[in-house]
Amino acid sequence: MPAHTTTASIAILNPVVEQLRAGGFEVGQVKGGKPWGSGCPVGSSRCRVSVFFYPVPNQEKNRWEGSIHIIPAPPLWRALFGLRDRTAEERMTNLVADSLKEILPKHAQFLGVRWMPLQELCASKGYKD
Repeated sequence: MPAHTTTASIAILNPVVEQLRAGGFEVGQVKGGKPWGSGCPVGSSRCRVSVFFYPVPNQEKNRWEGSIHIIPAPPLWRALFGLRDRTAEERMTNLVADSLKEILPKHAQFLGVRWMPLQELCASKGYKD
């Protein structure tokens, strides 16, 4: 298990990214984000979400755990780039969520990883639309 979580999360996300691309999604490069994770944009300029992985090492089971989040474009990003189609964003979120439901169980490294689509993430943070 790599010691650096950003490096590990990039490596762990790569199979997911490849399968999203194979499924016809436009997926950007996986990059390190905060000191503990990585993510990538999924979708076109008008309809984009981010898939972000926050890994947590489980030394007892010798695997990475944590959570994968599907995150909408932030309000400032929406304003700067004219991303106003909330219906398309929700549709993209649901498409990515459906793909993750199929992809994650196929990879052993995701056995301990939970994932959180947009609706659950917003509810957990107290956001309302």
